Amino acid sequence: MKIRDLNLDDYVIVHDLGKSEYSEGMRVVGRVDEIIFNEDDKNEAGIDSLGNLYHFDDSNYFDLWSNYIESKTERLNDSPELCGFTVDKELLEEAKEKGIDELRRKMLQSNDVQQRKRNDTVNHPSHYNYGEIEVIDFIEQVTQHYNANVAYHIGNAIKYLSRSPHKNGKEDIQKAKWYIERAYENWD
Repeated sequence: MKIRDLNLDDYVIVHDLGKSEYSEGMRVVGRVDEIIFNEDDKNEAGIDSLGNLYHFDDSNYFDLWSNYIESKTERLNDSPELCGFTVDKELLEEAKEKGIDELRRKMLQSNDVQQRKRNDTVNHPSHYNYGEIEVIDFIEQVTQHYNANVAYHIGNAIKYLSRSPHKNGKEDIQKAKWYIERAYENWD
């Protein structure tokens, strides 16, 4: 995909933004709020991702968010009961073994989670939404076994560890270390 194919207000996912020999870059999802067509065919676009502005050009790998999500799912049109639902391909294989009721339950759950993640960048930002479980749900499961003061610090450490490869890298690891040390100091 090229920048010339974008429209203002499209949602895109830009992979490896800021990648260099010293950084792996990051994945950013945002709304296109600026498109600049240059005479030398070095077109640029700006996206707004949770109030942060990022610029990228045709050398960056990017795709429309809807195309990216569609590539991760499979449409089920064969069955009238399931028409209109999408489901992960691995989930479909698992459901064939476990039966249709289990498939329906997981599809509804999967579609709900996918919808929340796509439409709510405030409560479900992309750097906390990847894999099988949302980071906030994992934090709540883990921290319920600690006293309140320690739980706060453990929760923040988990938050920074989970987002570090998707947001601030080593800086987030340093913050997580700080919170672990605070949890240790406040154990008693």
